[in-house]
Amino acid sequence: MPCRDLVLVDHLAATIRQAGSAVVFLGAGASESAGIPLAGRTIDLLTRQYHVRARTYSEAMESAFPGPNGVEKRREFTERLCAARLPSPGHLAVAHLAERGYVSALITTNFDRLTEIALTTVCTKPVLLYLWDDDVEDLPRLHQATVIFKLHGDYLWEDIAALSSEMRRRLSRKMRALVHKCLRDVPLVVVGYSGGDQSVMSSLSSAATTPDLLMRGVWWVAPCEGPTTGPLRQFVTSAREHCKDFHPVHLKSDQFFAHLCQALGVESPRHAWHLNHSLRLPWLRRRAAPLLLCESERAAGVVQDICARGANVGRSWVTGPRGSGKTGLASELCHRYFPTRCLYYSPRFGRNAPLIEDWRQQLALFCEEHLQRVDSATRWDTLVGLFAAGGVVIVDDFESTLADTWPELVGDVTLLLSAQRHAGSGANSGANSGDTIPNS
Repeated sequence: MPCRDLVLVDHLAATIRQAGSAVVFLGAGASESAGIPLAGRTIDLLTRQYHVRARTYSEAMESAFPGPNGVEKRREFTERLCAARLPSPGHLAVAHLAERGYVSALITTNFDRLTEIALTTVCTKPVLLYLWDDDVEDLPRLHQATVIFKLHGDYLWEDIAALSSEMRRRLSRKMRALVHKCLRDVPLVVVGYSGGDQSVMSSLSSAATTPDLLMRGVWWVAPCEGPTTGPLRQFVTSAREHCKDFHPVHLKSDQFFAHLCQALGVESPRHAWHLNHSLRLPWLRRRAAPLLLCESERAAGVVQDICARGANVGRSWVTGPRGSGKTGLASELCHRYFPTRCLYYSPRFGRNAPLIEDWRQQLALFCEEHLQRVDSATRWDTLVGLFAAGGVVIVDDFESTLADTWPELVGDVTLLLSAQRHAGSGANSGANSGDTIPNS
């Protein structure tokens, strides 16, 4: 890391200590390491799949999905990009900063739910999510709750702002006023955002010209020094003309948050589930990939029920109370070993559909993505083939109440475990079902 950038991060840490907290703005770059493509790569995907010709993200989305059904088509496409992803190390670092009170509010233009997953996994205090004007009443007192503003919406809802016209409509005057209220007497940290959205940048430029906003300065974090957009140049000019400090920091999102946590003395909580990177894990070399289930301590009865059905779960279960780091372990496993072939599912963060329907749809899409032909195969053969082909399934937030409310999910988990065991048997790879996941 360049020394100058580290000095700026240390300066930010000192400013946060003085102010008490900071506001963090997350752009698409903050989710890149979680496997969600940036605008340029998304345009390439649309160009290959729909043969569009466009220079911008908005133009590509409008060309690929025109007409009255375009809104839902754009949402479905976005869901395919964002679903089944785990929070990156940067998301989890933000959550730990929020838990310590160093982050009071998060603003994001991202459609994904990684910020919410990270915060609700780590934080013990409430997390308030603002999507629409109807949600917005008043802000909680500082440090009573962490606030998230999703300026462009959420992929679960049809009214996501994927086009320039939709972005302008969505960021209303009421939402701007609430965002501005958060920017009083705290530093603003912008991470992974290009500044290409005129509506968002005009709101930030307005904050830069307001006397009591952004007085603690702005830290703009991007991986490298590249061309800036017109709205961003205008914002920088407005900030400096009104004596607001602007600090460009050239680091990747995960690097930046790791160093900021270190500078503020924030460490990940110590828990039993830690992956020792010096170990050579034999199950990583098996042909059959693992199935990992992260469940609460209250789910012991469900585990016993599944074992009674004859599924040898071996060491596939990770157990612990909320906040003990189960999702952190799953994230570390996924990002370190399975960055492109992992399905992550949590009943707490499903789509706007009945849980069992949502789960089976996501599992079917994942199978279609990793297996060339599944139409003629039975469900059992499909699942065995999925694990044999290296697919990884992580089920998080597995609660005991699921046995009563969604018994079908328990049955599906039993089938998954049996399929994983069969794929890892001697007939396929010589693996032992006990070698699937180490109980760290």
